[in-house]
Amino acid sequence: MRLKITKLPNFNKKAQLFASKAPFYVAVLFIIALLLLLFTFLILRKGSANIATPKNLEAFIFTQRFINSPLCFSASQGEFSYLFNTIDIEKFNQATLDKCYSVEDKSKFKEKTVKAFSLTLKDIKNKREIALSTKNWDDSALITKTTKEIGIYDKGKLSKGILVIETQNVK
Repeated sequence: MRLKITKLPNFNKKAQLFASKAPFYVAVLFIIALLLLLFTFLILRKGSANIATPKNLEAFIFTQRFINSPLCFSASQGEFSYLFNTIDIEKFNQATLDKCYSVEDKSKFKEKTVKAFSLTLKDIKNKREIALSTKNWDDSALITKTTKEIGIYDKGKLSKGILVIETQNVK
């Protein structure tokens, strides 16, 4: 009996093809991995600088609260109609400021330092000036001063005014 030897199919041609290109693929994967790491590093480094909040953002938010909140000094025409960037002169008093920004209970604040504010309203038309400050205001501490042109609502009449906001970090 004679065995007939047939030629077996050559299954290793693809393997031989991959084996010859394997160093190329390894090098490409290494370069791609390095590029991904570099890209991630650049995003983390530059991205965090873009996300950083401005220094006076907290003071700006409180300023907007004082001017535009119906619980603070915002002027209203009716129950649901409020005038943007307009202060009601009758609401601009120490009692409203204490109700609007209370510093009595410091346990509510996450930070150890609490912003202190001094607000000076200058009515240009009537040539009067009203100054208020929060209970934690310290005359000797460093201040940041900003001014804002606003409207003043006084018994149904509107006039122009300037609000000077002084801010300080107080413990």
